[in-house]
Amino acid sequence: MQSESYGWAGKILRVDLSERSIQVEPLDAYTDRFLGGRAINMAILLNEVPPGTTPFDPENRLVFGAGTLCGTLAPSSGRLTVACLNAQTGGVCSSNSGGHFAPELKYAGYDHIIVQGAAEDPVYLWITDQGVELRDANLLWGRDTWETHAWLVDELGDEHLHTALIGPAGENLVRGACIVVDRTRTAARGGLGAVMGSKKLKAIAVRGRGAIRVAEAEPFMQAVHQAWWALANSGPQGLEHKGGSHLVGSKPCNSASLFSVRNAQDGYWAEEKIDRVDYPVFEAQYEKRRVANFACPTYCSHVNELKFGRYAPLVDEGMEANAVWGAARLDIDHAPWLPKFHAMLSQYGVDNDFAVNVIGWAMELYEKGLINQRDTGGMDLSWGNHKSALEMLEKITYRQGLGDLLAEGVMRASQQFGQGSEQFAIHVKGADFIEEFRATIGWGLGVVTAPRGGGHLDGAPLPETMGYPDILAQRLFDAPTFDPLVYDGKAKIVKWHESYKNVIDSVGLCYFASSWNSIGQRIGLPEIACLVSAATGRETDAAELLEIGCRSHNLQKAINTLHAGFTRQDDLPPRRFLEEPIRSGPFAGARLDLQKWNRLLDDYYELHGWDLDTGWQTRSCLEELGLESAADQLERVGRLPG
Repeated sequence: MQSESYGWAGKILRVDLSERSIQVEPLDAYTDRFLGGRAINMAILLNEVPPGTTPFDPENRLVFGAGTLCGTLAPSSGRLTVACLNAQTGGVCSSNSGGHFAPELKYAGYDHIIVQGAAEDPVYLWITDQGVELRDANLLWGRDTWETHAWLVDELGDEHLHTALIGPAGENLVRGACIVVDRTRTAARGGLGAVMGSKKLKAIAVRGRGAIRVAEAEPFMQAVHQAWWALANSGPQGLEHKGGSHLVGSKPCNSASLFSVRNAQDGYWAEEKIDRVDYPVFEAQYEKRRVANFACPTYCSHVNELKFGRYAPLVDEGMEANAVWGAARLDIDHAPWLPKFHAMLSQYGVDNDFAVNVIGWAMELYEKGLINQRDTGGMDLSWGNHKSALEMLEKITYRQGLGDLLAEGVMRASQQFGQGSEQFAIHVKGADFIEEFRATIGWGLGVVTAPRGGGHLDGAPLPETMGYPDILAQRLFDAPTFDPLVYDGKAKIVKWHESYKNVIDSVGLCYFASSWNSIGQRIGLPEIACLVSAATGRETDAAELLEIGCRSHNLQKAINTLHAGFTRQDDLPPRRFLEEPIRSGPFAGARLDLQKWNRLLDDYYELHGWDLDTGWQTRSCLEELGLESAADQLERVGRLPG
């Protein structure tokens, strides 16, 4: 096996902040069963974090992982996955970021970084292929991410370095704080920034000048050309090049009732409102240029410039569809607010979905008369008030006034506030989210069962919303239909997507280069298998890749059970989605049916081989995946059904 030399850099960097020690360890113990990226991160978390650890304990690990194909010529192969115990749920957290940090890490000689312990005073980590240093960061503590990145470039004398760092939100342990990569990319979900802040690690800067060798150069280049050709000849790829996810994730998603409006009081945003913030407005008035992530032929990221008005001057890059989803959540249809809010999120280091969810909850409190301007510090928190939304984001970041309560997330905030506010605190497993799914059953199952809690980037499938014929559902997934309102067969579609997305994150590709949102187009499992086989010299195929993806997903499930004790009850949707229907749009009247949802969960658990009563894994299902140690750990804490 040539995994030490080909495809992988072959090394793990272990940094103990309590001991101020740095060690280098071999990677090869993990590569056969887990490949790289997300899957290896999960294996490390399960192996190293003892039960009883809380997210802000020094014993928690913060693991950075570059995918197997990162740093090669494979298209869109620059993704970074970061993992730890989740600051919102107490279970697993895994979040993915673009930029150039992951390839640069491999060029410096490392596939993964394990950060453990906690420093007494703020530090930053400086990684090159010549060495690794922990340096004092007292001068950086309190600075925003843009200021910190600029300071590191100046201090270290290299404008080509890449960074992963936190802003004031992470320092203040805001549970929705994120890690900001290269100024505007984020590993956003699960409070990763807060965990990094608890360790007093302000930043990681990396500069590599090495290379990643591939085992079989000619077959690899053939696989690369095939993958690039598949992208170039994909219709959806052209739309994403033109307008990014802002274009493809706005009006089409609203038409499918994927928008959560006014804190999920509705699932459809009025056309005249979305027209004011849709991509054509930005293309005509604000777009300055487009940029790409590492090795990306799509370059779907857009640079927007505000030259006039309240929020000018401003240049912001990297705004995605979630910005529009967030605008709908708060009913804000003022276009300049979107890049301003996005820029502040990047500078403060706050997850967009967390921020709009907690602010949306506060706006509903205000609407219902449960709080007033005495509670908000004079702010008018009426729906659509874009100025107040920005002010509240600042208060959340610095834990000032009502912002201190919101910084805990809606589950904890509603438990503390009471007065019936739990009814409209929208979360899954304690994690804030902004997805709507009362009219998209498979999408909803993927969102709710996502291990990190509430999110569409685990098992949520897009084909329900794309008008594919039923024959494709039958042929590809043995499901009767893609009809979004049908429950039957959706568990099969979700389970496949879980494994597939774990593969994507483990090899380091971008979802938008994959066939996640375009069945039969772009880079699928056969293309990935060819790339990985030629890059590493380790032969694999589509079936083995899916098994690795399923293994990774089960690791995350085991971490949740071990550390958070989640059960079947935690795979239920928020009450609002069961009790209140969508009010307007093409799916007006749609809501979830609890009895049908429970039958869907039965199907889903049976496919995985999990216990129907508890939702926990069984020894047999774990042993089939080669995860005997996970079964042993669960048995020791009494969470392995007999």
